[in-house]
Amino acid sequence: MILMDVRRIISLGRSSLVVSLPKEWLEFHKLKKGDAVSLSVRRDGSLVLSPVFLSEKEDKHVEITVTGSEQFTSLARKIIACYLNGCRSIVVKSDGILSPSQQKGIRKVARMLYLRIMESTSKYMYLEASLDEAKVSLNMSVRRMHSVAYSMCESIIKALEEDALDVARSVYTLDDDVDHFSFFLLRVLKKAVQDPLLAEKLSVEAIDCLDYQTLVSKIEHTADCASEIARTYILLRGGNKKMAASMVALLANLGRLSLEMYDAAVKSFFSEELSIANLIIDEKWRELQEKSLKVSEELISETDPYVGCAICSIQKSIEKIGEYAVDIAEIVIDRSFR
Repeated sequence: MILMDVRRIISLGRSSLVVSLPKEWLEFHKLKKGDAVSLSVRRDGSLVLSPVFLSEKEDKHVEITVTGSEQFTSLARKIIACYLNGCRSIVVKSDGILSPSQQKGIRKVARMLYLRIMESTSKYMYLEASLDEAKVSLNMSVRRMHSVAYSMCESIIKALEEDALDVARSVYTLDDDVDHFSFFLLRVLKKAVQDPLLAEKLSVEAIDCLDYQTLVSKIEHTADCASEIARTYILLRGGNKKMAASMVALLANLGRLSLEMYDAAVKSFFSEELSIANLIIDEKWRELQEKSLKVSEELISETDPYVGCAICSIQKSIEKIGEYAVDIAEIVIDRSFR
């Protein structure tokens, strides 16, 4: 198939200008006289020509065959990979019988990916994607995902300060909600790169999809950090251990700064404010490093190794949130010079 071709514009009648379509392209898409095509103008002024049925053609069906001894983690990765690559329906079948643990695991993944279980027997399960990508509001979905991640970070800082174990447990479970957003948005963005019609409906261009994909990943990683802090704190309190009040204050102070950076970075992605992005990279990151150093200095006086390890883990997770904020700020700057 021709990847690039130069064609002359010819005059047809008094005012119409036309250009012929490559024969190979027409044959590839099985187009004939009278068929409709879709035209869309990109931000750079280029014109994208697509068959109107392109989105329907790209609906995929896949079958996954598993053995009775295959671990669920391996099976889960296969299902997730199929989902992210735009498969509309997934059949998981066994060469024998799906074990109870495999069936339970498949149902868990289906819930996580919003897949409907259309059919289920002892030998196979038929899963189908139930959400319509074309009806998604990309910006609104990303903002909602960010809102959940922000709430998780804010709540776990509060849990540390107030020694609120119930709040920490709540934060830990919220990570699943962010994962729901992440998997669906990554699927949508991946399909939009390949499908100009979907990209047009989402009001996004292919090059922007890469930036959104990175943003979604950073938001998900931020939520993972909040969940990891919650897990560490729960284990610490479960062992009847506590951090010194002075250390809690330092960690909370560090956490609030990293959260401020993260929130500002995501907001600057949508507002395209370079001054905020530069402030995060130049000043806020340096301030975060200084506050983190104070935590390390205070840690020297901690005599309980169990508590010391917990502090190091929490400190590292908080620093990572700041790093993700810097990464997002860099995306904002890169996007501004296109």
